[in-house]
Amino acid sequence: MIAALVLLGLGWNAGLLAGTAMLVDATSSATRARTQGTCDVLVALAGAGGGIGAGVVAGATTYATLCCLAVVAAVALLAFVPRRKSA
Repeated sequence: MIAALVLLGLGWNAGLLAGTAMLVDATSSATRARTQGTCDVLVALAGAGGGIGAGVVAGATTYATLCCLAVVAAVALLAFVPRRKSA
């Protein structure tokens, strides 16, 4: 369990850093700070909302149900990942 949590933390941080780097590259210096601040707030709210929602679901049902719902949500989010077209 400890190894899984360490890997989860490393993956989370790598994703957050990669997203921040992409955001910096995509914004002008005039709007960068405001955009980064907005994204940081949205990430924090999503994390808090996810934690609250997970607690409610796990408390009302079982941990297995929570895991199944997480898998469904993850697969649904894959629909929003842009696909690269090979040339």
